[in-house]
Amino acid sequence: IWRAHRRIRTITEPVIVHWWVPLGWLAARSCSDVQIVCHGTDLKILNRHRFLARLLAPAARKVKRWQCVSAHLKAVLCSLYPFIPDDRVVVEPMPLDPVFQNRRLPREHFFVSVGALIPLKRHHLAIDYVADNYPDHKLIIVGEGPLQDELRRHADRRGVTVELLPWQTPETLADLFNRAAGLLSFSEHEGYGLVLREAKACGCRVIGYVGDGRDESVVDEIIGRVNRQ
Repeated sequence: IWRAHRRIRTITEPVIVHWWVPLGWLAARSCSDVQIVCHGTDLKILNRHRFLARLLAPAARKVKRWQCVSAHLKAVLCSLYPFIPDDRVVVEPMPLDPVFQNRRLPREHFFVSVGALIPLKRHHLAIDYVADNYPDHKLIIVGEGPLQDELRRHADRRGVTVELLPWQTPETLADLFNRAAGLLSFSEHEGYGLVLREAKACGCRVIGYVGDGRDESVVDEIIGRVNRQ
């Protein structure tokens, strides 16, 4: 982080930084023209730890432009920093890669769960869902993180065949979504839920939770039907 800080201090042109914490904060302290792109996790941390948000407030006042990937995140940002003028915050959802298209392939006996292997993504609930409802299906988890061994042990206890894959290219994800029985998405929070849109674009049903930014990526009767029970 501090190496990045030293490099940022030498930049004179406008700077675009993804995630407010930590690099966005460092850039705002060092550069005069900074745009911050908020994806969700950064604001969620600050929303949980408001004292930290207050510590970063002086640097937040210096940011020229904020970009949030959902209206939900804009509301969170403005609740953290009500002094930010509305015209400095824009909502621009992440674009959908055209590789995600429905190829109308036969559906196979496996589900997919995508996300970093961290508690926030709650892949263990995807394992439980397969164990309780589709014990003859395999679960493919795409992502990397510290919970790899723990998820393997949980799958063994529940009798679920699980395959852990590192981060994949959009082409590989599109292929999985075109063949999977469904995408399982039980994460605690999503700033937008782009992976839900990617799956639905491939004709893959999505089973999981709604709320927060996900309500903007799954719209009733348009790209998905929401059951709020």
